[in-house]
Amino acid sequence: RPVESYFIILDFDGIQDPERRRVLNQIPTSFQLSDEQVDLLIEAGGVLLRTNPEFQQQLGDKDLSFQLHTLDGKVARHFVVKDQRVTSKRGPATEPAFSLGFKDAAYGFATMTAKNKQLAFMQGIQNKDIQIQGNPALVMWFQGLMKYLKPKKKK
Repeated sequence: RPVESYFIILDFDGIQDPERRRVLNQIPTSFQLSDEQVDLLIEAGGVLLRTNPEFQQQLGDKDLSFQLHTLDGKVARHFVVKDQRVTSKRGPATEPAFSLGFKDAAYGFATMTAKNKQLAFMQGIQNKDIQIQGNPALVMWFQGLMKYLKPKKKK
């Protein structure tokens, strides 16, 4: 089954409130942002993705769940994709379309946030530090989607 790739450009022009857009545009490009600035950027990213037609196209008519877990089964989180929304819950999914198992949580996080995610995944699979179960085409779809998904920061 062919895999489709989408390139999505987001900018703050998509933020409707002019004052919010002005504040966002004044946030510097830096590794040292305040918690408030990070929260504003995460919130803006969510708004922009929910209203971005290309991102919504990538979610398409998907109606599935998938899970990420540690190979020892001690840590699991599952995600539900439905009605062009993605939600997550703690614990394993009942019947995931696919699951990704990582040798431990730290390794999973490092792999999913690696600069070259595809290389990190391939090395992990080759070293048996990552195990995939289920539909491989959906795993590839998820890898393309991953760059847009960021966890909400706890307040």
